[in-house]
Amino acid sequence: MSNKYDVAVVGAGPSGSTAAYHLAKSGARVLLLDKAKYPRVKPCGGGVTARCFEQAPVDLTPVVERVIDRVRFSFRLGNFMDYEYPKTLVYMTQRDRLDAFLAENAAAAGATFMDATPLRELTLSKDGARIATARDVFEVDVVVGADGANGIVARAAGLHSVPHAGETTGPETVWDALRILGAERIGHGTSAAEDEKLLEHLAQHKIPLEVCPSSNVATRAVASLDEHPITVFRDAGVTLTVNSDDPSMFGTSLNGENEIAARLLDLDTGGVADLARTAVRTSFAPEDLKISLLAEIDEYARA
Repeated sequence: MSNKYDVAVVGAGPSGSTAAYHLAKSGARVLLLDKAKYPRVKPCGGGVTARCFEQAPVDLTPVVERVIDRVRFSFRLGNFMDYEYPKTLVYMTQRDRLDAFLAENAAAAGATFMDATPLRELTLSKDGARIATARDVFEVDVVVGADGANGIVARAAGLHSVPHAGETTGPETVWDALRILGAERIGHGTSAAEDEKLLEHLAQHKIPLEVCPSSNVATRAVASLDEHPITVFRDAGVTLTVNSDDPSMFGTSLNGENEIAARLLDLDTGGVADLARTAVRTSFAPEDLKISLLAEIDEYARA
């Protein structure tokens, strides 16, 4: 088996296998890698939308278990309305079946599929990449990262690790994000308030929490704004940034979230400005942009 490929696709989920299929069909020498043994069990189900079903590289009918043509809209699981569509809306499957099926089709198209093959090392250069596994070393011209935003490809490319964790799950998921994903900041992290050692760790290592009060209430991560743990985080010395999450979905804005934070933390204009300064300083923006933004905040605070 040759150890030289045009493209290596890391991650054989639906996106990775689809990319490998199209590349192989176009004549490229493709290596498709995944750390898991296939078929792999995934806790999430598989809902394939009608558009995705139509644009899938192969007919997915063999792995479809149910079709959905009705949907129920409800407000906080109370008042609802049902809608029936004349065509299929969603094709239901199981991720273990769907992922294996797509990977098999990528291999049939000519890709070399290697499951149970975690990457030990990935080195990127202007001339391509070197991939090391436990068994082989591969030279490739292009790497396609389909192993997640916090996967090895993202890290090798210098992308930052900023996962959501502890929003509707316990503090153990925040620990996992820190230990497994090397999180540089945590989205939401509301349940971190339940673990004193975790709060100490976040404060000591200056790992910011991206606090989104309105979103956390809407998703029932917290019962109400007054019960939001933002004060717990502040008192524990955890670095905080205030965020709007999805403004249109949650009916809010960054200004609105800062107003909420100001009320909960009893902040004056100077205190809100400090929150904004923290957001800038802990961002991944270039230094010249940080300097410019901090100057704008200082000017606002003086006004």
